[in-house]
Parts: sequence; structure tokens; C-alpha cells
Amino acid sequence: MPDNALIVNNGKVLMGKLLRGEGVQGITHCALGGGDDTFTDPLNPPAPTPDQTLLKSEFIRKTAYKSSFLVEDPNGPITVDGVT
Repeated sequence: MPDNALIVNNGKVLMGKLLRGEGVQGITHCALGGGDDTFTDPLNPPAPTPDQTLLKSEFIRKTAYKSSFLVEDPNGPITVDGVT
């Protein structure tokens, strides 16, 4: 896991339910927001906190009604621009 990854408290509850074998609903929505007005330097973002649950200035939310999965290529890994 990257050094800057953060699993919020609600995500920890979800992981616990998955580990216990409990049924979970999965991803139900996708939302986008404008972010924090004080965040002006993309190289120095504000520190995330584990109690975050909402977007700031949410401007769109869509319900996820379909899901699909990629199938592994039987011919092996796919490389694009030198990345596998």
C-alpha cells in the first residue's frame, strides 16, 4: 500500500464485514466534488483524516446500476507505454 494511502473509518468497517464473510452492498454511487477552497497547491494537498465521510462542495452524484469485470487475457500481461 502506498505511504499516502488512507482507509477511512467507514472503510475499516467495510473491510471487517468482508473478512467476516458478511454480505455487503458494494459501490452504489459515484460522486464528484469541488474540494476544499484552501487547497491551492496540488503538490501540497491537505492531510486526509480517517473520519472523512463526505466530499466538500459535491456537485454531482450518480447511482451505479451496472457492474462488469475485466477478464484476464489468456495470452499474458498487456503492456501499454512500457507499463504492465
